[in-house]
Amino acid sequence: MIQYRIAAGDTLAIAVWDNPNLTQTVLVRPDGYISLPLLKDVHVQGLDMTELNQYLVEAYKKYVKTPVVSAMLVQANNDSLNQIRIVGETAPPQTIQYQSGMTLLDLMIKVGGLSDYAAGNRAILTRTNQKKVSQYRVRLDDLIRKGDISANASVYPGDVLTIPQAWF
Repeated sequence: MIQYRIAAGDTLAIAVWDNPNLTQTVLVRPDGYISLPLLKDVHVQGLDMTELNQYLVEAYKKYVKTPVVSAMLVQANNDSLNQIRIVGETAPPQTIQYQSGMTLLDLMIKVGGLSDYAAGNRAILTRTNQKKVSQYRVRLDDLIRKGDISANASVYPGDVLTIPQAWF
């Protein structure tokens, strides 16, 4: 299961048990930080809720004997961390809002397929996971033009699909 990643513009509720002065509802600033009592500015953009909770527990240990922290997403901004970008030989470059269970076929349907000049089997799916960038070759021609469903792969928030032009 893909975890939601915190984005600029999200609203978070941070509760520190038995410490009402530390309990806050905060907006993630455009720079990816939130401001919390005692901790000042904390960079949260790109973290999931589990990572944020673990970070806050460790950070508050300096000030609270046994901190019990609960961070919850109150409202999502749906910014680019939860979108998939498509560039190259399709319609104009686009961003598609990620939906759970989304695949390459879903993306191709949303963008209207490949252009006549696309080299779909040379397309690259770029994924950043835990600050590590991975690239995967995908077979869009086989999927779209030949109906080879084995070429259908899952996509995730933040993925970038690059479709090169065919060489003639």
